[in-house]
Amino acid sequence: MAPRLIGCHIHDTRPPFCDHCPPFKGETSFDQLVPLLPKKCATVLKISPRAEAADIVEAANEWIKKIK
Repeated sequence: MAPRLIGCHIHDTRPPFCDHCPPFKGETSFDQLVPLLPKKCATVLKISPRAEAADIVEAANEWIKKIK
């Protein structure tokens, strides 16, 4: 699927019932996910509106580091 992928949304999860957490605040292994994404794949952070602003900024900054 990777050669055809042009975009995806990214969020983290904390089982059993918490999804759309800021990346790196849950249990998703982004170190395994990032290498699977094509270099020009557009990504959107899809985060719950209940998330703290500081956590969102931190997640966005960390995501940028991971995809470079």
